Amino acid sequence: MDHNQRLFAAVAVERRVMSFLLFFVMAVAALGLSGTLITVTVQRARVIGTLAAIGATPGQIATIFTLYGVVVGVLGSLAGVAGAWLALVNRNGIANLIAKATGQELFPPEIYHFASLPVKYDAGVFLGVAAAGLALSVLAALLPAWVAARTEPAANLKRS
Repeated sequence: MDHNQRLFAAVAVERRVMSFLLFFVMAVAALGLSGTLITVTVQRARVIGTLAAIGATPGQIATIFTLYGVVVGVLGSLAGVAGAWLALVNRNGIANLIAKATGQELFPPEIYHFASLPVKYDAGVFLGVAAAGLALSVLAALLPAWVAARTEPAANLKRS
C-alpha cells in the first residue's frame, strides 16, 4: 500500500512537471509566431502603408495582424487536440514501437505494475490546453500588430 501511494505521488509530480514543460514549449512556439509576424510586418510594409493611405485606421491594421494570430492559434489548437487524441488512442502501439526501436521498455511492468498504458480522457484538459495555445497565439500577435499599426504610411510607401 505504501509503495502504491509513493508511486501515485511520483506520477502526480511527473504530471505537474510535464504540464510546466509543455507550457514552456507552447510559449517558445508563441515567440516563434511573434517573430514570424514581425517578419511579415516588415515584408508587408508597403501594403500596410497603402492601407493607411487609403484610410485604414491603426486599429483596423492592428486587427488584421491580430487575426493572423487568432487563425494560427485556432488551427494549431485544433491540430494539437487531434494529434493528442490520436497519440492517446494509439499510446500502447507507440510505446511498443519506441521499445522495439530503442531496445528499452518505456514503462517497465516491474516498476509501474501495469501491462498497458492506462489513460483518462479529460475534455477539460484538452480544452484547457487548446485555450492556452490560442491565448498564447493571440498574445504573440499583439506586438507585431502594434508595430504594424504604429508605422507611418509615408515611410512604409517609400520602402521597396
